[in-house]
Amino acid sequence: MYLDPIIKCMANTAVRLANEFCLEVSGEAQLALASLADSQYTDVSAYLSSAEFALRRQLLVSARRDSACLAEMGEKRSRLLRLLQRQSDLEFAELESLSNDRERYLMDALAAYCHCLIVSDQFNIKVGQRFDLYEIRYYDYLKCFTIIYFRTTNLATLHLFSDYLTIFG
Repeated sequence: MYLDPIIKCMANTAVRLANEFCLEVSGEAQLALASLADSQYTDVSAYLSSAEFALRRQLLVSARRDSACLAEMGEKRSRLLRLLQRQSDLEFAELESLSNDRERYLMDALAAYCHCLIVSDQFNIKVGQRFDLYEIRYYDYLKCFTIIYFRTTNLATLHLFSDYLTIFG
């Protein structure tokens, strides 16, 4: 809820700060933003792997099976069937939204961590440790490496990410 406005504000502020040569402050702010997105990603990931979520998904599958069975029996105008279908559609949309939010939080955290690496070398160790904790797919590393490659001339940062690409590739 608060993350999107912060990201938009940081994007505008990062440009302004870069023009004023206050890159270190921008890097620290991006690190704080990355930590926020990272914690959101961690929380949503924990919920998606919880027993409560598994039960919720199982109930959704059961409700969809029941509504299909009722529809086959010719109960198409049944109030119960319409209610069951509407409720299961809402639940399914919410579960999809959670998965999409998880992916978005991950990409926001990656982008903010990449910005930290672009801005200064002082964040390399913190960000490198954080990337080790992620279970990130190869294309996410590749996307991050591409962002860094086109925005920095920092060879140490490029070397750090090329090492990650060879390890996880």
